[in-house]
Amino acid sequence: MSVHSRSADDADGEWVRHATGVLSAAVGAGAGESLQEWPPRDAVGLDVAGFYEELLGLGLGYGPVFQGLRAAWRRGDDLFAEVALREGVDVQGFGIHPA
Repeated sequence: MSVHSRSADDADGEWVRHATGVLSAAVGAGAGESLQEWPPRDAVGLDVAGFYEELLGLGLGYGPVFQGLRAAWRRGDDLFAEVALREGVDVQGFGIHPA
């Protein structure tokens, strides 16, 4: 999958790719694992306190609607996260909210 955007004011403008990824029903490269157990077995919890402040210090500022990280875990090269929209965010008109 990939996420692209372009200016609404320039219908002929160039598309900019913002993210790419792979979607799969299986976790762990075909290991047959599901996410029925949460957090995933053998995953180590990560401290997410101060995460957005740390990003801001690196020049990456996220507005309040885009600060949805609640918890995260690492297992080897795999990262798992719980992400949610804040209460009261208007989701009308979105299939998947961009935040």
